Amino acid sequence: MIRVAKKGVVLIEPVDAWFKMPLLLFIKNICDCFHPLLINKIWKNRFSWETVGNYVFKITDREIEIIAMGMGLSCIAFKEMNTRLKPIPAKWGDSQKTPFDEKLYRKLKHKLMVWDFVCKLRIIPYNTLCAIIFKEKPPKTLVNDLRKNRCRVIELPPNPYLSGQ
Repeated sequence: MIRVAKKGVVLIEPVDAWFKMPLLLFIKNICDCFHPLLINKIWKNRFSWETVGNYVFKITDREIEIIAMGMGLSCIAFKEMNTRLKPIPAKWGDSQKTPFDEKLYRKLKHKLMVWDFVCKLRIIPYNTLCAIIFKEKPPKTLVNDLRKNRCRVIELPPNPYLSGQ
C-alpha cells in the first residue's frame, strides 16, 4: 500500500486485545500451562470471523510503529475509537432507505458514550484503531489538526546507521 500511495495509508481495523489487556495475556499464559485451548473456553472471541466467512484481522499501534520504523518512515498517527454497535440487519438489494429513528439514535449515542468513558478509564481498550502511516513528514498544520481531534501523532526517529549516507 505504501508503494502505491501518494501521501500515506489509512488503516481502520479492530484492535488486538492481547496487547492492550495484560491481565488477559497473563490468564492465557496460565491456561497454556494446563491446556493450550483452555483460554478459548474463557475468551469466546479470541478468533473472530465475519458472517460471510472472512477472518477478522486485528492490529495494534505497536505493530504499525514497527512496520513504519522498518520502512524508514518519519511519522504515524493513531486515533482509537469505539464501534461496538450491532449492525441493523438489511436485505440484499433493498433499495428503500431506513427512516431516521431519533430514539434509536439517542440510545446508540448513549451506549457509545458509556463505552468511551470505560475506555478512558483504561478498564478495557477501544475496539477500533485508525492508523495513518505517512510516506513523508506531514505539514505542521496537519499535525496540529490531528492533535486537536485527539489523534496521537508520533514522529519517528531516523535510522542512525543510515543517516550518514
